[in-house]
Amino acid sequence: MTIQLGAGQRERLPRSAADRLNAFQCALLMTAPRSASPLKGR
Repeated sequence: MTIQLGAGQRERLPRSAADRLNAFQCALLMTAPRSASPLKGR
C-alpha cells in the first residue's frame, strides 16, 4: 500500500522514523474496517 501522507513526511524524517511511521499507518489500515477507515474514502 502507498500512503500519500507518508511520501511528504519520509523526506523530512530519518529513515528509521519514516519506516516506523509507514509501518504504523499500514498496520492501522490493515486492522481498521474498510468502511470505518477515513483514508479509504479519499
